[in-house]
Amino acid sequence: MKAPSVGLTCAFQLLLTLLTADSVVLARTIQFAGYEWEVRRAGFGNPGPNYWSDSVENIWVDVDGNLHLEITHDPVNDRWCCAEVFTREPTQYGKHLFYVISRLDSLDQNVIAALFAYQDSLHEIDIEFMRSGQPFESYNAQYVVQPWHRWGNLRRFLMVLTGTYTAHYFDWQADRVLFKSIHGHYEEPRYPWDLIQEWSYEGNDVPQVGDSLRVHINLYLDGGKPPSDGQEVEITIKDAYLAFTPVTTSGWSTSDSNARDER
Repeated sequence: MKAPSVGLTCAFQLLLTLLTADSVVLARTIQFAGYEWEVRRAGFGNPGPNYWSDSVENIWVDVDGNLHLEITHDPVNDRWCCAEVFTREPTQYGKHLFYVISRLDSLDQNVIAALFAYQDSLHEIDIEFMRSGQPFESYNAQYVVQPWHRWGNLRRFLMVLTGTYTAHYFDWQADRVLFKSIHGHYEEPRYPWDLIQEWSYEGNDVPQVGDSLRVHINLYLDGGKPPSDGQEVEITIKDAYLAFTPVTTSGWSTSDSNARDER
């Protein structure tokens, strides 16, 4: 059930950003899973391109500590608003594990959810849940080491879930990236049937730690096309275990104090 509105619409936030372009506008940050995350500023841009919102309508942490990202519809301007967060600090080699509470196998054909490490389009590691506009599923998930178009840098698969709890990780090392998806919230499969998919990439495009990748989570529209069913979309991340130890929160940006109950 949709909660009462508690923030500015994404359209108004975009206008506010433009009007204050000559002044210092601090980015909104949130605390999630022991890390400080910056919320992508409101505006229009890639991927998509899409309209991105930093409103609590699109990104919030509830009273139980779960992170919510939501694609919402702005009826005033008839536009869809997407959501993204990323760590303030760059990550390191090691395992990056995410516990998700959502039916990622049944996202709308125009919706993409991603868990990834990113510096630029040539230094990026992705776990993506998407159907690329397909009304019928031949795949709905993929592991990628960018650039995706190089042979051997992409593994697509069909994910069929039995519930809403899944775990997904990439273990990034200097010479390889190991990807794995698991039924339930476990660091490793308890039984063979818990394993959804795994893939080890050992190609030439593994990013190096000096590339300063940051961890991102986003939810957006493929090519900027609205959901085919016209419905808003939400995903929930219960926890994240990343490969770096966060430093003490600095004072240049304010933390999110708008926790919301689950809907």
